[in-house]
Amino acid sequence: MTSTTSTTVTEQANFERETATLEPAKAQHQRNMTMEADASNHTTAKVPDGSAEDQVDRIESRGSSTTTKTPALAKDDAPIDAGVPLQPEEDGFDDNKKESQNFFSRFKFIDRMQSGRKSVWNLEEFDLPGKSRFQWIIAGNATDSACPFRASSTESTYTLLITEPIFSAGFLTGIIALGMSITCLTLVLLQELDNTSPDNIFGVPAGVETPVKIVQYLSIIIGVLMESEIPTGLEIMGKEIEQQQMGRRPFNRVRVFFSCILRLSVGYLFLLTLWMIVLQGDEVIQIFMDMLALEFVENIDDIIFELCKRGFLGRNLRYITNQTHSYEAPGNQLHRGSVVTQSSTESTNQPLTASTIASFNLESFSIWCKRIIRFIFYMNMLVMLAGLAYVSVTQDTGEYRCKSISVAFGGLTPLRFVGQSKTLNAYASGQGIYVEETLSLKENLASVEDRPMFTERNKEDGDRFQKTVPAEFMYCEDIEAWVFRHPQIRTKNTAVTGGETENECNWLLRSPRTDSFDLIEVAEAGGWEVWKGVKDVDYTISITCNDCGDDADCNYNGKCVDQKCECYDELDFFGVYCELQKPCGEIRSEKDPNTTLKLAADPYDDTSEFVEVYNRPLYYAHMSGIPFGLMRGADEDLAKYADMLGRRSLNNLVFDDDDFFDIHLREEAFLNLMKNYTFVLGFTGRRWYGQIKPWTPIEETGNDKFKEEEYHAFWAKTFTGLEKDDNATLIISEPTLEASPVGLDFFELRRRNKQVFGGGKYDYDYGPFGVLIPMIDYDGAGFFHCNRDDE
Repeated sequence: MTSTTSTTVTEQANFERETATLEPAKAQHQRNMTMEADASNHTTAKVPDGSAEDQVDRIESRGSSTTTKTPALAKDDAPIDAGVPLQPEEDGFDDNKKESQNFFSRFKFIDRMQSGRKSVWNLEEFDLPGKSRFQWIIAGNATDSACPFRASSTESTYTLLITEPIFSAGFLTGIIALGMSITCLTLVLLQELDNTSPDNIFGVPAGVETPVKIVQYLSIIIGVLMESEIPTGLEIMGKEIEQQQMGRRPFNRVRVFFSCILRLSVGYLFLLTLWMIVLQGDEVIQIFMDMLALEFVENIDDIIFELCKRGFLGRNLRYITNQTHSYEAPGNQLHRGSVVTQSSTESTNQPLTASTIASFNLESFSIWCKRIIRFIFYMNMLVMLAGLAYVSVTQDTGEYRCKSISVAFGGLTPLRFVGQSKTLNAYASGQGIYVEETLSLKENLASVEDRPMFTERNKEDGDRFQKTVPAEFMYCEDIEAWVFRHPQIRTKNTAVTGGETENECNWLLRSPRTDSFDLIEVAEAGGWEVWKGVKDVDYTISITCNDCGDDADCNYNGKCVDQKCECYDELDFFGVYCELQKPCGEIRSEKDPNTTLKLAADPYDDTSEFVEVYNRPLYYAHMSGIPFGLMRGADEDLAKYADMLGRRSLNNLVFDDDDFFDIHLREEAFLNLMKNYTFVLGFTGRRWYGQIKPWTPIEETGNDKFKEEEYHAFWAKTFTGLEKDDNATLIISEPTLEASPVGLDFFELRRRNKQVFGGGKYDYDYGPFGVLIPMIDYDGAGFFHCNRDDE
């Protein structure tokens, strides 16, 4: 007992001697003050006599008389502005006081001395208006792991939710700032969620370029580093638990956790919104600007707090926000104000007390709190980066873009290609289903880069062509645009290009300049250019996705299975989206009800009961002789037909002369054909064509003579406008996309072949199909009708 008392007296004497050494420095500081008006108010109070514990008790009792007096303390290597005292009011604030009461000079460092392992700080608190100031001397162990200083609360409106009375101006200011942050972040998040769909739950674009991918990862890292609400909220919660374990209640625990939970909510809402924005971004500058805008929204509370401190929102809020609220950190002396310092030799033989062990436990708890905060901080970053990496990989594999598309080209456009050959139907006959190819099939095409390439599929069921060379949609890096091309078609003439046969990717159609990975989006934007011997602009092209997301995409006539529509057998619908009604089994001619065409059945097809060409049914009839039931004329009119070449004068034009049979009936091969042939009515992508073909057993689908799987209107030369074989086409419909020829207007073709009508005294430029003679007298009456009784 005597030894303990002696040690305490010795330490007290050392403490008083060290305090006395500060007096000269303090006097020198007072002499340097130039503001005489404040000389009387800036007299430094002496440290009261007595024990260190009594000193602190007196200081605390003095500070408790007003809520505006909070000691500002610091330690070695600690920020000097750990406490944020109140700014003086502008009233009565003259120029003589500006220097002494400057906001950035609120702390005056007096002196510091060290004696062995003991460190003494002497800090002078900033003056508050109308209040006296005091001096607080703390002696602490300079090498202890615990820091003998007070921790101050953060400068944020979230602090007002802890310190200010409920429904007070300060508390409501914190609620308003919180509401603004949450509202803004929620609105942005909802906007991003609007871009999602059932098959793309994150709204990820079809693809992005490499610079964008780099920026996405950088934005996640920068965003997590800039986000401060989560680590701050966790830190304050940890400090509150420490205070509870130390037996102190500086603030209401419920309000502390309430404020911290709100901080965490805003922080994670910020990170979630940032992640969605980064995933959906496809431009570098867009991602950076969105990230900075989000950071501004999250920091609204700090902006409002700073405005309050400067007095822009009223004196009351200025007074409140300039107060410093602090609490003692764990590891300080167990008895506040008392100084317990021992040399290393003295401490080795001293037994550990329960209080010392409790202090060590608090220090350990504080260390683990910091570790947990760091762990959560880095885990947030790792989780977001891992999620971005997963999305990036699946994005490259085409998970977020349509892999099967249906293409519909615009109106009839003649195409001129190598050799100055010119043909019709080049583009319309290319419409149908296109499917994204795998990398192995496009790896030799350097211009494809990292974007998808879509190749044409057969016109029956959308499978691959076996022999026919398909057309392609691909991205051409040379012109930075999407193009439609065919490997066997060139648009450059070697006669004038010195042997060079290729232009940029041999494009036939090309989009405006773009870096988009989404072909559907580019088609919707319009502005495509088409090659028809010369370049033409504003060509119309429609591209839709064949992938379904739910049964609604199948028009409720089927179910969506693996992003494909399977039409119900009970319902008479077919098509990619089950959007086409099952065709009539037999149709009749308006001209002759006895002339009928049957639906070509396909019993060996697992997916369809009839033959499909361009996703449309095929009709046929075995005939012999001239099919007057499918023509405008009659049998008795044949005798009136004269040589068309001998009747070419401006005053004697008879456009309804039957040049089809007038020309061909002079040939023995055609005469033999008319004895037994098959009349086929099929779709070619834009119109229905009625053609006379050699007799074909269409009903026997296993026969190799009719291969609908390899049929292509362009390569089959359905109608070129140049060749004699074009005369196989007898009738043609109006332009349409209808699933059936029923109800459509049809026309007979006259003077269609320029090889027959070219040259002579007069030359006539007819339409691309020659002269079209209406089969019926009224538009919209339809030439074919369904025989319902035969179904």
